[in-house]
Amino acid sequence: MHSGVGRIHRLIMRPMSLYESGDSNGKISLMDIFNDKNVKINGINSNLSLKDLIFLAARGGWPETLNIPDKEKQ
Repeated sequence: MHSGVGRIHRLIMRPMSLYESGDSNGKISLMDIFNDKNVKINGINSNLSLKDLIFLAARGGWPETLNIPDKEKQ
């Protein structure tokens, strides 16, 4: 019988950010907002509509969900 030592490894998996999935322009960083009290965000705009944001929030950030089409845009 084989012990299987080294064949199983635990992974920490986290959902992707909108920037990682290619859905955000990445102009504003949450890390910067929380860590830098002088960060300037006035005048920075997203290219996403409210409808896009709702779809992306419902879709989630797991890699497999990136293949879910937005039926209204087809």
